[in-house]
Amino acid sequence: MYYFDVEGHAIDPQGKSFQDLPNDLKKINALSCMRQLFSEVRLKPCCVEVRCFDQQSDEERYAAVALTVGLLYDDENRSLLSEKFKNVKGETLRKWMKEGSEKGFKAEPLYPLALELFRMAEKGLQRRGFHEEEFLKPAEEILKSTLTPAEKLLKKGGSTLS
Repeated sequence: MYYFDVEGHAIDPQGKSFQDLPNDLKKINALSCMRQLFSEVRLKPCCVEVRCFDQQSDEERYAAVALTVGLLYDDENRSLLSEKFKNVKGETLRKWMKEGSEKGFKAEPLYPLALELFRMAEKGLQRRGFHEEEFLKPAEEILKSTLTPAEKLLKKGGSTLS
């Protein structure tokens, strides 16, 4: 971690954790420390940063953004998502993430859920009326192939997910 003093100068933490800092320095450094967490989604003053989009090709990154916009910038979809996932527990999400990382779209219920979310996003973008649904084409191709980008790379290299 990087810490700063009251004048904004970087200080040597000398192995101290955030909890070891005096209260005045905790107040100054709290936001900076939170921003140093490398989670999948980070809230920033300017935006919501979705880190998993970083390592995609340009077209796939645009598709991921269009998917997100179609789902979250549409009132109808936000209501549908809220209702659909209101009883899903963190344990279930962790299970889906683990199984998805091991089995790709073969993990239940990931493929049907991905198809449903894709269709919702497509309709949400259509309702916006800016013709942004064209950016979804790479995501649609991934869904049609039923291979994740990782599986495509493995297949290209002569290996497969088991």
